[in-house]
Amino acid sequence: MRDNAALASALREAVGPDYPLMFDAWMGWTVPYARKMCALLEPYRPGWLEEPLPPQMFDAYRELKNQINIPIAAGEHLYTTWDVRPYLDAGILSAVQTDPEWCGGISELVRIGTLCRDYGVPLIPHGMGVHAAAHTIAGLPESLCPMGEYLFTYMERETCLFKYPLKPENGFITLRDDIYGLGLEIDEEKVEKKTRIVL
Repeated sequence: MRDNAALASALREAVGPDYPLMFDAWMGWTVPYARKMCALLEPYRPGWLEEPLPPQMFDAYRELKNQINIPIAAGEHLYTTWDVRPYLDAGILSAVQTDPEWCGGISELVRIGTLCRDYGVPLIPHGMGVHAAAHTIAGLPESLCPMGEYLFTYMERETCLFKYPLKPENGFITLRDDIYGLGLEIDEEKVEKKTRIVL
């Protein structure tokens, strides 16, 4: 716990007082641990705490929400509008992070976005499928989808054979207007050269 707090302190000092920080617990905490950890993290003003508990622990999420002063985000492991709705009904989530490749595709992600809009909660798509997420974000209002997640190390490996990989520049991803669909096209030359990224 002290190590986590020290890391948060070092990050805040490195990026300054106004840079947004979010922390991901990846479903690994209990309510008592999360309560104590959040008390230590609160001075560093995190934008949210992501997935402190497994998604099936709905009652524990509701209990935790009432005991901490840090916004809670989740959704990576909520797969449909029916999974997301109870969390929004209970006012638990300050951001929904559904993944388009895991929730049933772009259509279901847009439905989840419509649900989020009705509750006034932003949709920040999870970054496992950056092409689908980026196109969905581009098609929805910025007030609903102000940003998306991009997993730098993972994406370098997973898209190294794509002809049109999406990479952020200065914090933004630019979608091409000269290709069809999502641009998920394999570059045969890279395949022939057995191009790969070792991480």
